[in-house]
Amino acid sequence: MQSTACGDNCPFVKNKMCGSCRECPNYIETWWMPEDGAQPVKLEDCSPKRLVLQQQVLQARFDLTTQALVQSRNEYNQLCTYLKSLVEMGKQVVMQQDQNHTKGLTNEASPRLISNEHVSD
Repeated sequence: MQSTACGDNCPFVKNKMCGSCRECPNYIETWWMPEDGAQPVKLEDCSPKRLVLQQQVLQARFDLTTQALVQSRNEYNQLCTYLKSLVEMGKQVVMQQDQNHTKGLTNEASPRLISNEHVSD
């Protein structure tokens, strides 16, 4: 990050509205901590210029966040679709096993009932 102060090119200084760049109403000093954790850096800025630069940085971060959110949403939708299909397959397997089990009981139970009826007669 670099200073954006206008110095002698400041329109306020040129029009003699203030004596120096430091007296300009748009002049600000800020301390920034670099991302690599090095020593803090003092920046002398023209407020409107810094505002535009920071807005660009924030917009870029917002765009990246939006892209990550869209990707996460798409992956979530794929996962939901996959899980729904697994649940449906599980239901079909359970129903098929239940039908096979019921058929087996019916085939085995019928002769017993018939034989029980013959025994009781």
